[in-house]
Amino acid sequence: MFVYDALAKERRSVVIFGAGFVGAYIAQRCMAEGVSVAAFCDNVLGRDGGMEHGLPVRTLSALVEEYGEDIVFLISVRDIDTVVQQIAAAGAFSWHPVTLLYDLADIAAALPFMERQKLEAAYYVHKHYCDSEHLTLNTLDFVITERCSLRCRECSNLMQFYDKPQNFSLSALKQQITRLLSVYDEVYELRLLGGEPFVHPEMKEIIGFLNGENAIKRLCIYTNATILPGDDIFAVMAKGGKTWFSVSDYHELSRNLAPMTEKLEAFGIGYELKPVDYWTRCASFEKHNRTPLENKRIFYECCAKDLLTLLNGRLYPCPFIANAMNLQGIPAAQCDYVDLMADKGVEELRKELRAKLKNRSCYVSCDYCIGRPAVAFVREEDKIAPHEQAKTVLTYQRMEVKADG
Repeated sequence: MFVYDALAKERRSVVIFGAGFVGAYIAQRCMAEGVSVAAFCDNVLGRDGGMEHGLPVRTLSALVEEYGEDIVFLISVRDIDTVVQQIAAAGAFSWHPVTLLYDLADIAAALPFMERQKLEAAYYVHKHYCDSEHLTLNTLDFVITERCSLRCRECSNLMQFYDKPQNFSLSALKQQITRLLSVYDEVYELRLLGGEPFVHPEMKEIIGFLNGENAIKRLCIYTNATILPGDDIFAVMAKGGKTWFSVSDYHELSRNLAPMTEKLEAFGIGYELKPVDYWTRCASFEKHNRTPLENKRIFYECCAKDLLTLLNGRLYPCPFIANAMNLQGIPAAQCDYVDLMADKGVEELRKELRAKLKNRSCYVSCDYCIGRPAVAFVREEDKIAPHEQAKTVLTYQRMEVKADG
C-alpha cells in the first residue's frame, strides 16, 4: 500500500531526504502521482543551496528554519537508521520509507545495473528497518582471508599489520555461514573481502556455496583489481545471478582493472568502479581515553558503524573492531562481539545479538579507533593521499588475550 494518495492531500511540505539517484526516482514517481515536492534534504549537497533534478537542495537545519515542523519526509537514502535519528533530533516530523513509495517489481529491468542496485538496496534496508519480527542483516562483511595483494599503509581493514596472514578453509567458512543463517532470517548483501578475496585458492567453491543460500539476496565481491580470476570463476559468479563487484581503482596498482571489467561485461556481471580520491588515517590501535560523549560522536559520524563483520566465527560491529581484536591489538571486550560458534541455542544467540549489536550508541572498542568519518563529516585537513604502500608489515604492541568489559 503506497502513500501517494495521502501525500497528494498533504498540507505540509513534502521533502525527499537524499538527492541521489533513489531520491530522483522518488521525485519522478511523486510527480506522476500528483504529489508536489518542495525540496530535497541533503546535508552534503545542500551546503551550497543549489538545485538537483529540478528541485532546490537544502540542509536539514535550513529546511527546519524555513518550514518549522510542517514537513513530511520521504527517506530515499539507504542509511535510514541514521536519517531517522537526525530527523527525530530536529523535531516531531512524519516520515515514510521507500517501501511505501515503490516495490521491487516496479524497478525497470532496462535500468543500468547500479541504478537497479541502489533502488533494490534501499528497499531491502528500509524493509528490514521496519520489520520488528524478524532478525535480518542489511550487509555483512565476510572475511575469507587475512591475505592481501597490496600493503596499503592506511588500510581501514588493518591488513598492513598481519605478519602471518592466512586463508580460512572452505569447511570453516561454510560452518560460519550455516551457523549465521540459523540465527538470521535474511541477509540482503553479503560482501566477500579480506584482504583481497581472489588470493583465496578456493574462491570458486566459496562462491558456489554462497550462491546456493537463498537467504542471502546479494553477493558482492570487493576487489582491488590486482588479480584476474579465471573464466571458470567468472562463470560460477554469473550463474548465481546475484553476484556483483565493487572494484577499487587504485590507478597503476590495479593492474588488472581493464581486463577485469572486460570479463565482467562479457559474463554479464554487474559492477561498480570506485575511483579513490582520498583516504583518512585509520592505522592505529592507540587508546584515546575519550569521554563517553566524545566516543558517541565518533560513532555517530562513522561510515563503518553498520558494517557488521564475520571473522573467524565471531560477529563484530565493524571491520576495525574485528581485525583489531583478531590481531590482538585491542582488548577482547566481550560486550563488543558475539561468538556465533559458541555452544549456545539459536534463541540465546538471537537475544545476545540484539543486546550487543543493535541500537548501540557506541562500543567500548571505539575508544581505540581514530574514527572513520562519513563523507558529510570529513574535513579537508583530514584527507590524505590514498593507497600509499608500506614497504614492510607495520608493527604494533600485541596484547594478551584477556576479556575487557
